[in-house]
Amino acid sequence: MADSIHVKLPDGSDKEVPKGTTALDIAKTISPRLADAALVAKTNGDLIDLTRPLEKDTSLRLLKEGDPEALEVYRHSSAHLLAAFIHKELAAPGKKERRTDCQPCRENSHPGLGV
Repeated sequence: MADSIHVKLPDGSDKEVPKGTTALDIAKTISPRLADAALVAKTNGDLIDLTRPLEKDTSLRLLKEGDPEALEVYRHSSAHLLAAFIHKELAAPGKKERRTDCQPCRENSHPGLGV
């Protein structure tokens, strides 16, 4: 392949794939169950999203739920989702702009959220 890259897997095997292939694409070629279970990819020591295109030769490890590094990513992403929800819920009633102070938290105005 002219525009291809080599991806080294943890078992020592090497896959030649087109440049721009994602970690998710590679997971699907290995096993559909692996593709469903994978949460994040690790390439050359860096954690990346499963849908990020691979542009150069790399080592690849697909991390699943039981992996401590995947758990950190899962928790981090969940924290962002929770923060976005709370930010939306703290919008001033009847207004489109959002509050940027913590006054609602100090006044315990959202007991359902535990703040």
